[in-house]
Amino acid sequence: MSKESFSAMEVVIAVGALVTSAAAVYIAWDQAKTMHIEQHASVFPAIQIDPVNTHENGHGLQLGWTVENAGVGPAFIHSARLYQGDTALTGYEELNALLPSGVDIQFKQLTGRVLAPGVGKDALTLSWRSLVLPRETIDRAYASTGDWAMEVCYCSTLDRCWTSRSGQRTHPQPINECPQYKDGLF
Repeated sequence: MSKESFSAMEVVIAVGALVTSAAAVYIAWDQAKTMHIEQHASVFPAIQIDPVNTHENGHGLQLGWTVENAGVGPAFIHSARLYQGDTALTGYEELNALLPSGVDIQFKQLTGRVLAPGVGKDALTLSWRSLVLPRETIDRAYASTGDWAMEVCYCSTLDRCWTSRSGQRTHPQPINECPQYKDGLF
């Protein structure tokens, strides 16, 4: 029976090869993780909801919300809702009953739409057109819409989803999936 022995040099080379292989595997794993994060960042949508408030003598009063994609990737809008406090406002008649008379209500369909980066939409516009609006109408318009908020749920091309709410001073909140509503304006 022959005894094979390894020289110290062969052991050092073998251990060095193992360490090098382990380092290569770690570097490949780390690179893959970094590329995955960069891939998500390269298509990250960021919906911002801003209020519209225009009152000019001779042109009337306009209130509403614009929805804009300030991100770098498309935003697939899955749902949008208008709230008064914590209660969803779901119909045109409901809005009409809450607002001062003479209002022209215009809203754009958001659910199922795709907003490209840098594109915005006037989601809801409430207009009172008159050369002279009574102060009572202006005060009632502001009072009736003061606690309203719009919420939009959207996803990226890689199926990561977020909700954004008007008046929110934080980044959009991640969510597992967007709720689907059978009722609503948008």
